[in-house]
Amino acid sequence: MVLEVKNLSYAYGNKCVLTDVSFSISEGDFLSVLGPNGAGKSTLFKCILGILPDYEGMISIKGKDILTLKRRTLAEHIAYIPQLHHLYSIDVIYEKTSNGHIIVPTGLDKKSHVENTGIRRIS
Repeated sequence: MVLEVKNLSYAYGNKCVLTDVSFSISEGDFLSVLGPNGAGKSTLFKCILGILPDYEGMISIKGKDILTLKRRTLAEHIAYIPQLHHLYSIDVIYEKTSNGHIIVPTGLDKKSHVENTGIRRIS
C-alpha cells in the first residue's frame, strides 16, 4: 500500500467530523472523495497531509507513520490542491502537482495563499 488510513477519527472540539475511517490506496490507484458540505472531506485531507496532526487512528505512507515523516519526504508522495473556485485543466493540475508546485488562483498573493491553506514551505 502506498497510503493506508486505519480507524481515523477527528473532532473539532466536541463536534466529531470523521469517525473510524479506513481505506488503502495502492500505486496507480485513483481515489475520489465525494460528499456534501461539512461531511469531512477537507478534514480528511488535512489529516493525511499532517496539517491536523491531533487525530485518532493511523495514517501511513509506504508503511511509515506520516507523523514521523519530514515535510519534504511527505511532499514527495502527496500533492495538495486547495479548494479553488477557478477551473484548471487536468493537464495543468497534473503537470504542476507532479513537480511539487502549488497552484495559486489568479490575483492572489502566493505567500498569503500558502499561509491561508496551511501549506508549509518545503525548501
